[in-house]
Amino acid sequence: MVVVALAALARADGQEYARPTRVGLFSDSRLTEISGMVPVTGRPGLLWVHNDSDNSAHIFAVRDSGAVVARVAVTGASNVDWEDISCGPGPLPGRSYLYIADTGDNATSRDEVCIWRIPEPRLPDNAGGRNYSSAPAARIRVRYPDGNFNAEALFVHPERGDLYIISKTTATAHAYRLRAPAPVNSLTTLEALGNFRIPGEVTAADITGDGLRMVVRTFTVVREYDAPPGQPFERIFASAGRTLPNANSAEPKSEAACYDLDDRHIYTCNEIAPAVVHLTRRIVPQDFCAVPEGLEELVEFRRGDVYGPDDAVDMHDAVRLASSLVDDRSLVCQDAADVDDDGVLDEADVDALLESFARNVRPPDPFRLSDPDGTSDDLGCFYEIADAFFAQDALWSYWSSPEPPFEGWCDPDADVSAWPQGPGGIGFGTEGLGTEIDSLPGSRHALAARCEFEFEGVADHTLLVLQIDYDDGFVAYINGVEVGRRGLGDPGFELYDSQLARAHTGGDLEDVLLCAEPLVVGRNVLAIELRNRSTGTSPLYFRCVLRSGRAVEPESDPRPPSGPPATMRCAFDDGIFIGRDAVGTVVVDSETPIAAGSFLVDFNSSHLRPTSVTHGEDIADFEWFEWGIDTSTGLVSCVFLAATDVSARAALPSGDTIALASVRLDVRALTARETRVAFLRRTYPVRLENQLVGSGGEELTLETVDGVFAVEERIGPAIEAVINHRGVSGRTFTVIASGLDVSGVSVTVGDRDAEFSLEDADRLEVVAPPCATVGWSVLEVCTALGCDSIDEGFFYTEASAVWARGDANNDLRLDISDAVAMLGDLFLGDAATPACPPALDVNSDDRYDVSDPVFLLRFLFQQADLVEPPYTGLPALCP
Repeated sequence: MVVVALAALARADGQEYARPTRVGLFSDSRLTEISGMVPVTGRPGLLWVHNDSDNSAHIFAVRDSGAVVARVAVTGASNVDWEDISCGPGPLPGRSYLYIADTGDNATSRDEVCIWRIPEPRLPDNAGGRNYSSAPAARIRVRYPDGNFNAEALFVHPERGDLYIISKTTATAHAYRLRAPAPVNSLTTLEALGNFRIPGEVTAADITGDGLRMVVRTFTVVREYDAPPGQPFERIFASAGRTLPNANSAEPKSEAACYDLDDRHIYTCNEIAPAVVHLTRRIVPQDFCAVPEGLEELVEFRRGDVYGPDDAVDMHDAVRLASSLVDDRSLVCQDAADVDDDGVLDEADVDALLESFARNVRPPDPFRLSDPDGTSDDLGCFYEIADAFFAQDALWSYWSSPEPPFEGWCDPDADVSAWPQGPGGIGFGTEGLGTEIDSLPGSRHALAARCEFEFEGVADHTLLVLQIDYDDGFVAYINGVEVGRRGLGDPGFELYDSQLARAHTGGDLEDVLLCAEPLVVGRNVLAIELRNRSTGTSPLYFRCVLRSGRAVEPESDPRPPSGPPATMRCAFDDGIFIGRDAVGTVVVDSETPIAAGSFLVDFNSSHLRPTSVTHGEDIADFEWFEWGIDTSTGLVSCVFLAATDVSARAALPSGDTIALASVRLDVRALTARETRVAFLRRTYPVRLENQLVGSGGEELTLETVDGVFAVEERIGPAIEAVINHRGVSGRTFTVIASGLDVSGVSVTVGDRDAEFSLEDADRLEVVAPPCATVGWSVLEVCTALGCDSIDEGFFYTEASAVWARGDANNDLRLDISDAVAMLGDLFLGDAATPACPPALDVNSDDRYDVSDPVFLLRFLFQQADLVEPPYTGLPALCP
């Protein structure tokens, strides 16, 4: 027989981990905002945790169930914004040290952050929740080489002792290193390791004791990364990670994650008190037998392949599915049309299919979803069933308990003589069972059963089909080898917890294709391991028949013939200019109404960066309109159905030009040149054609016309980036902008002129002028050709003094008293008290004389203007 080893199989991301299960709750009132977590060395089940900012400098030893074992004051340290904790080597060989990341910086205003290092406290066995103090903490001061960042993830290399920090960045995170030994007290610049791509903002990280695996947590995902063999460890930040099961809504703000003491399972914890603790367990692998490649393809359907196995899933299938909902027409394979796998054929399946085209995401494979699922998942679309090896009421030996059966129970020679026997089906909670068992209220349930049968050899039928009705999930074994499973993840892992089971409601016999390799001529044993997701009296049962079968050639729906010609192109009527947004339209000329369509357009990503897609304004609303943008490659995909009412198959009318979609582009070319917009075909992972389907279902004969456009010089400058733009007035920050190599360059921050120096053709060093308010100010860069501005130009962390031109008595008002104060100062010796001397130079002629109070009097009583801001009443306008 051929048994496929686990290591040789490609598995879905994270399938070697089970779904997280709740193991504890940190409800102690002192644990207000847990932000870091790491195991206590040598103490299984104990964790070091700490609170976030606005808390004292303490760490807590806690049981994973939630009880506080000890509270340790970190001697000599302060908690500005503690975000993570890690354990690793330090100055003394053989001693473990704790590293606490005081690296939080939500306002990105900290020019330096620090890491506190202490020898890991050694707790007595009977700590009993008492208070302790650590050895004096060492302060490791660090700064980033490329700006200020908020960072919430720290770990220590277990062998070298190097420190690694990952920034919490909205777009792409950044990884940094501090080589060991870490200098104490002196300020050290971290080494930038490059970008680190992960969905969401990084909130925690940890590394295994062998340095081979790294777990990274964001609010939305948990991912694990492997260190590339034979390469520097730092290449782990560029490796392809795998997404692990996530606690999702059970941890709405998870900021702590770490491996357990054995580096096998992963703890995660919510920050919001009381904090829920979850454990994501790594499952023990087991050998299993897979259905031979190619044979599965003959009998398994593909989601969305509504016309049958025609080697294409495209817009025709979406139109066919939509029309079947209107006309109640039968389909070749109903389960293939159930694209979202919810057991119901409805408009949501059309939505799911269109989104798979637009977003380039495969529709879910049969039986691979972990969500609640009520569909029968019939594979019996393209094969026929033959004789049964045993009847549904055959005699089974069975075992029922909250705990799994003994190891090796499914082997053909296992001794199960002590197990009770009964006819199939077996379980509780439904009618028509041959053997009723107790429901064991209050416990999760596991059921194991074995049935012997004879096999005389292969005749005409080459498939092994298990027809089974079950609730909730099962694994099937033949002669001790796993040959198939449903509702319990991918094959190849032992089951340790019934919570793994998918919520599945039985009621129908499903056809499950099994691997036939373990069959032997003569006596064989089929074993079923059944799991109940819920506790108590929720149904748990199975009934089944094992049959042989063979594949047959399915009858597919004939596709409609080709229709009249149509032309699709992309146009930019207003032209394309460097440094500004442009709007183009994908238009089509058609001789017949259009019911549906799809297209894929490639914009030269070095010149044209698409940012959004909307459907054309001159046509009726679409019933379904989905689009996707891949900003890294410049590809825009779009699919649509034109029906405005599912009960009336409307279509886009024919006409000279129909605007299918508007595409807004962020144009960032470096030089003026020609650029191409091309219509493409995408094949992986989901094929997308440039297609138009007529109202009769026929495919229109489509010509796609690529466009070549002239990209013209920009009208004005274009701000590309702003660096280190937080602080007080007088801080120098950097502006990266194109188009500065012309005359008339000027910079304003919040309508205030700013001093600057032009360091090179695209870099300005700008000095933030004073401002009376805290927060963001608009940055504007102008040249003789125009201006460009961004709202978040500079963030003032402190307010500056306020003055108004002419405010001689510093009361923040302009009135007759100011003119009197200046005249008294000039002629009577009564000194004026302005906020600053320029306030007295009312006419801005660089002199303070009688013309200034006269100028102010004209402003007050003759409606004349002050020559320069700042003006009274606008305190945000500062010099």
